[in-house]
Amino acid sequence: MEKHLHAEHAWRVRVDGLRHGAGVLLDERHVLTCAHVLADENERVSVRSAACRPEWRITARVAPGSWVYRGGDTRRGDVALLELDEGTACDAHAKLWCAPISGGKVRAHGFPQAERYGISVDAELAGDGGRGGEFGLLNRVHADGQWIEPGYSGAGVMMLEGDHAGHVIGIVVADFYNVDARAAWMMPTETIRAYLPPIAPFVAGEPTLLPPSSGGGLPELARGDTLRVALTRELTRLLSGGWAGTVVLPGSATNTGTEWLVRL
Repeated sequence: MEKHLHAEHAWRVRVDGLRHGAGVLLDERHVLTCAHVLADENERVSVRSAACRPEWRITARVAPGSWVYRGGDTRRGDVALLELDEGTACDAHAKLWCAPISGGKVRAHGFPQAERYGISVDAELAGDGGRGGEFGLLNRVHADGQWIEPGYSGAGVMMLEGDHAGHVIGIVVADFYNVDARAAWMMPTETIRAYLPPIAPFVAGEPTLLPPSSGGGLPELARGDTLRVALTRELTRLLSGGWAGTVVLPGSATNTGTEWLVRL
């Protein structure tokens, strides 16, 4: 039997269903991808290695209760956990890391129509991509290079720098093209985990986001809390104007004492 070999980041796989896309190999039996790559949660798809020798191809279907698709241009949902019909010999698995998406360079490996083995794309994280913070925005880095297009859906988004360099922090979910404006959206780990609780064993790192309140607005401020009221007004003025700068939170940003500021 030929010895199994692979290049770095062999967790990158191709998924062929209703459409073709990409995926992240989480362990020998599970692959994360976008729901819209499949026709529906009952479709059987083919998962193929992108960096292994010999190349492997295994059929798969959605794990029970692990297909979330809102449809249309809602920019919500759109994630699926696939279960392979048999285990793969490749041990190059990836964890999904919780990480800030406010900035930094990332890389995604997708499968455009013209290249069956895929091409990597570099992008710049640009923070919240709208729709309640469920998605993150990716901006183009190289004007003349390959960019995200159909075939990149489900591709793992890997940090290239900082404390999370080499870690997968989400997946590509959609591309955007408007004349010369090129951007895309990713679904960060914390959004994925919220939609797919079974993904928890494959998640690492500390949460960086706080769930929105049921009312969708800022938390109530006590009448006697004059300092917090004053800070809220001042920060609202700064953040809604042309100001640029840094806000420093003493202590953990996830403590209840600073939740109002993070939400703001």
